[in-house]
Amino acid sequence: MFKIIIKLIGIRWPLFITLILSINKRNKRLKALDKLVWKKSSLLKPEEMLKERPFDPYYYQREEDKMISESLNIKENILIKGPPLSGKTRAAYQALINLKAPYSVIIAGCNDIDKEISLPHSLAFWRPKILFIDDLHRFVDQENFERFFRISKKNNVFIIATCRSGLEEKKVKQKMLSKNINSETIFEREIELNKIPTAEGKKIASEVNKKWEEIKFDGTIGSIFMPLDKLEKRFETFESVEKNILKALKKLYICGCYKGNLLFPLEWVKIVSKKDGLKIKDFEWTDHIKTLEEKGFVKLIKDNQIWVDEAYLDYVIKLETTITELNVFEIMVSAFSKVPDVLFKIKNRAQELADIQLEEEKSKYLKVVIKTYKETLKEYTLEHFPEEYAMVQKNLGDTYTKLAKIEATSENGENAIKAYEETLKVYTLERFPIDYAIVQKNLGDAYTKLAGLEKASENCKNSIKSYKKTLKVYTLERFPIDYAIVQKNLGDAYTRLAKTETTSENCKNAVKAYEEALKVYTLERFPEDYEMIQINLVDAYTKLAGVEATKGDWENVIKAYEEALKVRILKRFPEDYAITQKNLVDAYIKLAKIETTSRNWKNAIKAYEEALKVGILERFPEEYAITQKNLVDAYIKLAKIETTSRNWKNAIKAYEGALKVGFLEQFPDEHAITQKNLGDAYNNLAKIQATSGTWKNSIKAYEEALKFYTLEHFPEEYAIVQKNLGDAYLSLAKIKVVASGMWENAIKAYEEALKVEILERFPEEYAMVQKNLVDAYIKLAWVERASEDWKKVIKAYEGALKIGILEQFPKDYAMVQKNLVDAYIKLAGIEATKGNWENTIKAYEEALKVEILERFPEEYAGVQKNLVDAYIKLAGIEATKGNWEAAIKAYEEALKVEILERFPEEYAMVQKNLVDAYIKLAGIEATKGNWENVVKAYKEALNVGILEQFPIDYAGVQKNLGDAYIKLAWVERASEDWKKVIKAYEEALNVGILEQFPKDYAMVQKNLVDAYIKLAGIEATKGNWENTIKAYEEALKVEILERFPEEYAGVQKNLVDAYIKLAGIEATKGNWENTIKAYEEALKVYTLERFPIDYAGVQKNLGDAYSHLAKLETTSRNWENAIKAYEEALKVYTLERFPIDYAGVQKNLGDAYSHLAKLETTSRNWENAI
Repeated sequence: MFKIIIKLIGIRWPLFITLILSINKRNKRLKALDKLVWKKSSLLKPEEMLKERPFDPYYYQREEDKMISESLNIKENILIKGPPLSGKTRAAYQALINLKAPYSVIIAGCNDIDKEISLPHSLAFWRPKILFIDDLHRFVDQENFERFFRISKKNNVFIIATCRSGLEEKKVKQKMLSKNINSETIFEREIELNKIPTAEGKKIASEVNKKWEEIKFDGTIGSIFMPLDKLEKRFETFESVEKNILKALKKLYICGCYKGNLLFPLEWVKIVSKKDGLKIKDFEWTDHIKTLEEKGFVKLIKDNQIWVDEAYLDYVIKLETTITELNVFEIMVSAFSKVPDVLFKIKNRAQELADIQLEEEKSKYLKVVIKTYKETLKEYTLEHFPEEYAMVQKNLGDTYTKLAKIEATSENGENAIKAYEETLKVYTLERFPIDYAIVQKNLGDAYTKLAGLEKASENCKNSIKSYKKTLKVYTLERFPIDYAIVQKNLGDAYTRLAKTETTSENCKNAVKAYEEALKVYTLERFPEDYEMIQINLVDAYTKLAGVEATKGDWENVIKAYEEALKVRILKRFPEDYAITQKNLVDAYIKLAKIETTSRNWKNAIKAYEEALKVGILERFPEEYAITQKNLVDAYIKLAKIETTSRNWKNAIKAYEGALKVGFLEQFPDEHAITQKNLGDAYNNLAKIQATSGTWKNSIKAYEEALKFYTLEHFPEEYAIVQKNLGDAYLSLAKIKVVASGMWENAIKAYEEALKVEILERFPEEYAMVQKNLVDAYIKLAWVERASEDWKKVIKAYEGALKIGILEQFPKDYAMVQKNLVDAYIKLAGIEATKGNWENTIKAYEEALKVEILERFPEEYAGVQKNLVDAYIKLAGIEATKGNWEAAIKAYEEALKVEILERFPEEYAMVQKNLVDAYIKLAGIEATKGNWENVVKAYKEALNVGILEQFPIDYAGVQKNLGDAYIKLAWVERASEDWKKVIKAYEEALNVGILEQFPKDYAMVQKNLVDAYIKLAGIEATKGNWENTIKAYEEALKVEILERFPEEYAGVQKNLVDAYIKLAGIEATKGNWENTIKAYEEALKVYTLERFPIDYAGVQKNLGDAYSHLAKLETTSRNWENAIKAYEEALKVYTLERFPIDYAGVQKNLGDAYSHLAKLETTSRNWENAI
């Protein structure tokens, strides 16, 4: 028979080999599965799911059980979680066996999983299938565990799993994420089994006949059924050998050194026990294990593997209190230093614990991991196990990199680099291109990290080299994601290098790398990565802008920020959104410094306002206040371009917003700066909208700032704020009705500013404060009009003149001298003493000593002119020939300045003032020579062609020239002089602009009449009087005379006088009728009520005119009109008040009645005449 089988095998040998290999492959694939495969859920047995755990038929139903059943019925993937002994596995079992519509169940084992694993076919194809994974926190430790989740989804197999809550659950989620599996996506429902109350626990114990006093209850259902208290006492009574073995099991458990579902190889137990000092022979081990089995602690499984319930390891078996978990790891690493497989498990467990610990503890576990790698490398040498050597060195480098993130020391970075370089001795580009790329990328990361600690340039350059080598493998076409990651890191390295070697080339390389990364990281596919690259791109562009500072660089920065904001939307990332908006503003500000446009500042403001919309800033008052402050700065910059009240109001609003944040009060220096700036903003607003409220707010802000800026601690700031406060009071006083208090406050502030000695080191500022102080004294002096105030002004100016630096700035020195003169002038206006005017003159003469005035002839001429004014004032007190001659000399000095010929208007004005001085001198000494000088000066003024461009001034000078000729004519009394007067006035009248100034026009016409009258007095011709009358009539054409009735009446009266004079030469009816008409026009103004004296005079003259007319045209009507006029005159000219006028009018009235009686012979007329 055997021979036949051999013969058959021989015939079918290839087929036989294929069959054996197929079966072996299938068994390998199914190794990860438990023995139970596609069993009907209602037929499940307890031991098939609970394994070696004890089972009691009693089951305590909870609310969570209903939730599990509901999820199974609607075919949801379920994760049952809870603390140890909470009954997770039993709950899953109970739910499955009680389903009305059962599942086909398959159970995952706790073994490494083949990459090509597949689920066996179920014969009950109509029944829904479910995969049960017990203790998911251990299952994820198995290699390729993620395959189960993927094939389950592919084959429409549902999952029910159990997992410990707390750190183990956190570990599960991290492990799954590392395999790109989201546990929350896999498990539609997570159900946590909560602890039960003590009263409920006692009730359960009673129902299952358990003595409560023998139960070590911890709130879990399992603690009622597990004999933990009994086992604890038994553990304490064990001999040292049994205790040692159990402690060895505990240490192996702590370090994750077990197989499958808590199966501990006996050989590993022996190694740990021996390390702990246990010395027993091999054959004795059997007895001791049997003892432990009999006592209920362990079970010896096939292949010399020991199973221990996890609850016993957690709650019953105790190590010495002096041994910490980290001590256990150190012991285990030492014990298994020559067993790489176990070291690998220790490393894995230490790594798991590191991943879920806080940073301080994390570093301790990472150091354990490093130690396991170092011990492993003693076995896996480069010579004998090159690939294993490379893998361990790579992992060692990764661990040092992780440690460096916690303990950022150069040593950790250097160790990571050293490990990666050792790895690359095996992982070459030719043999292992993918591994080569991974390690080169990690090496680049390590160099970048180290660059932040030391040798920045050197390490950045090494980092760049590594990234470039990586890109030989990670191309855009074959590995787009990896390509993008490396390009991003390459950009970071160039950006960091640019910090130490600030070259545009580094920045441009960084930009280029980031732009390459963006070919993969698009906004649509990778929004978060896209955002991060954009932010990094901003950094690179910013540094480039710092080197080249071009408009284009900052525009690129802005563009990158705006792209980032497409991801950093307000609702999802409020804090990042606000930060990016703030940074966007900074970019606009930089751009605005290169291209100062209102558009750039408006964009900056818009971005700040967007940042302030984020509510999170209110929880971060520091950032909120800083952003408010920066917003103000932007408004201020905008206001300097577009000086509008709106911009300053916005700046003020932003400052006040910053001050509302309590943060500033915690930082009084920032609070004071903000208050000072707020005062400045109100100050600038007031320059546009000068309201008392604005200045008051400015004052309030400055006073708040002074609560911090004290004279003792911050003298310089104190002086500046006091100076600004003084300016604010000064400005407020200008718009207040009662301002004396404001001027006093301004003075007080300026005096406080002058207390600071530092101002003496800054003489220009010192002089400015002195000047402003003087201005305040001047304003106060105008209000109170006290000589004491002007004396203070003078004292302040004299203080400013003591500063030596003014001698270096002679122009300013001369200006202060001039202002000092002004103060003397004001004082002289109150105390008009000879001494005050002499002091004024002295100050002007001091100003004239400044040589620079010869280089500034305009100022020189101005001072000369003012010196004249002072002499004029002195002459007003002491009117001597010498004073006027001194004034004339000063004017003549002013006229020597050649620049006046380039400024003919000013030249003519000085000429005019020189005339005034000659006039005053002529008033003291009325000689022909003095008046001729006056005439000469006027003619000089008329020689300036510009006067023809300024007809008003031209006409004025012509008029004054006429006045001068009048004075000269009074001296010589020649008709020729009066003719010159008339010619000058007529020239003035030829300027058409006088028609726009009718009052002046009429006045010149009147003066022209006067000249004709004087000429007629010398040459009494009909023509002269006719010219006189014509001039008066021209004056009366001016309508404004109706608005100035007194002048109007005066001209009418003078017109009458002219007609009378003409009538004396040519006594015609027409002349007297014109005379009468003029008098009647005058009476429209000279009424009895308003001007009784003038009224009486005109009525008397009117009566005389009618009398003369009656002599030419003898009618009773003319005499009656004469009588009527005389009688009106007598209403004023009474015997008591005006006896002579009364007598004259009565005499004329008698004559009139007498002439009337000759025409109308009535007794009444003769009686009236008598």
